[in-house]
Amino acid sequence: MFKFKKIQKRSEFLAVGNRCQRLVLPGFIILLHHNNTGDEVRIGYTASKKVGNAVARNLAKRRMRAVFHQLFEKGGLLEKYDGPALSMNWIARPYLLTRDFSKLLKETEKELLKQLKVEG
Repeated sequence: MFKFKKIQKRSEFLAVGNRCQRLVLPGFIILLHHNNTGDEVRIGYTASKKVGNAVARNLAKRRMRAVFHQLFEKGGLLEKYDGPALSMNWIARPYLLTRDFSKLLKETEKELLKQLKVEG
């Protein structure tokens, strides 16, 4: 079973970004890196000033955390995944703030299932 850990240091964000697969969705971009070490899922959220002011960036991060929580912790996506440990950085795009939440969930789940090669 995987444990969740936050990515907090800049060097960790850069390490994920340097050797990753990219999933480009309308609301955000997911940088995905498969680790062969450990049994943890490392997750980080990024929202730049392109998204908006501080309030908008905080809202974007909350929405990304909610999508992650729905898919991985409640939705059981991680129980279906049987591969190496993961590091992910979710990068907000401006469209995330106005996108319908249910559409965000469906799009993200579809792309992650395809990328992680999980039977849906």
